[in-house]
Amino acid sequence: MARTLGWALLFGGNSGVINKVLMQLDLIAAPIPFMFTEIGVTVALARVLMPFMVLAVSASLQRLDPQIEHAAASLGASQPTILRKVILPQVMPGILSGAIIVFALAASSFAKVASTLIYDEFLNSLNWPLGAVIATILLVALIAIVTGSNRLVERRYAEVSREPERPLALAFHCAFVIFMLAPIVVVCVVAFTPEGYLSFPTHGFSCRWFRAIAD
Repeated sequence: MARTLGWALLFGGNSGVINKVLMQLDLIAAPIPFMFTEIGVTVALARVLMPFMVLAVSASLQRLDPQIEHAAASLGASQPTILRKVILPQVMPGILSGAIIVFALAASSFAKVASTLIYDEFLNSLNWPLGAVIATILLVALIAIVTGSNRLVERRYAEVSREPERPLALAFHCAFVIFMLAPIVVVCVVAFTPEGYLSFPTHGFSCRWFRAIAD
């Protein structure tokens, strides 16, 4: 709430702090409309989501060995070359992780129309299968984009060797994945129900509600 109020004070029409400063410096002749515009939403979202990117990249930077950078410099590599060929490939997994997190959060913020439609179908119309279909389509689109970007970067910055996971860590990761995917799997299954009401497990499978979206 405090963050929203702060942006309202900065962007708030003619009385906004940013517009006042720019007009006093004679950089603009009229106030710039920030509130309820794409520019204001983009700036505010960048500020909200930036910590996720910074934390992901900083975690990768902390794992870097400074001796590698010193070795490259001793061999005559310039600072731009060290950054591009030594540091960037090692930091790329952190950049990818931060980009995926930021994209997922930003996509959910911009998908308000679809989210409202899903909410109406679930709670107002009580048409759970149709709401599940819309949610499934958004989920598949998000997974496709995230997986595609992940594969694209991994081809360029693939790790040479990976240590095998320990049994305890592997069991924990499997339990975590099952816990996180359980509600999503249920929604995807409900999207294929032939009935017009909520039923799980479903009595057969049908693309009836996908055809309703297409029509």
